[in-house]
Amino acid sequence: MKKPLVLVSLGLLLATFAAAQMPVQLTAGGAGTNGLISFTLSGGDGTSFPVSVAVSAGDSGPTVAGKIAAGVSNPNWSASVAGSTVTFSHYTGAFWLQVSEVDSVSSTADASLTLATVDTHALLDLSFKAQVQASGYDSKGNPSFLTVNVQGEGSPLTLVLHPGQSPATIMQSIVAYLRLASTGLNFTQVSPLDVHISLAFVHSYLSVQTSDVNLQNGLSTSDKSMNDQTGLIDR
Repeated sequence: MKKPLVLVSLGLLLATFAAAQMPVQLTAGGAGTNGLISFTLSGGDGTSFPVSVAVSAGDSGPTVAGKIAAGVSNPNWSASVAGSTVTFSHYTGAFWLQVSEVDSVSSTADASLTLATVDTHALLDLSFKAQVQASGYDSKGNPSFLTVNVQGEGSPLTLVLHPGQSPATIMQSIVAYLRLASTGLNFTQVSPLDVHISLAFVHSYLSVQTSDVNLQNGLSTSDKSMNDQTGLIDR
């Protein structure tokens, strides 16, 4: 008679564990040019799944999100779409968990990509490749830009990029921007090309977009939900 009780208890334990996973959400903006959206999903069991999807100039945010979800073609990984936002799940072999870490997010399609979490502390990363310098122009030959928007700041940072501008110089501007943040945002510059950002908001996000034809191949972001609701700031 005790065996059913043990099974029920185990089921409740697994359900509670699954519910405790706060997902990372990926929101896509419209594509300004043909290109790729790439990232890696990381499961809580140590497994990972790389995703790379082609998008076309003029694709709307919801269209890009739909293509991202379609690119998660693996029996142990899935994606659901709500408007322009994608949330991911992973099958561990026993049950499904929401994916709480998305790494190495990049776009060569001049599309903004926003990583966000809700009701949890978040640890984000923004990094550049050392060998990639700004070209100073976009796919149409116009001056290129980089926009960074993060929760805790009063407004986004937009930089007009110059030919030959180094990623270290660009990072200096980003770090100066992060120093203006309100309570709830902390950061550590771990190298001249890499900064870790810790957010303690009910709704945390980091959005990045660049139109630079060179820098698109050398900029990436990551987000990890810490599954911790202690002391969150509601704003």
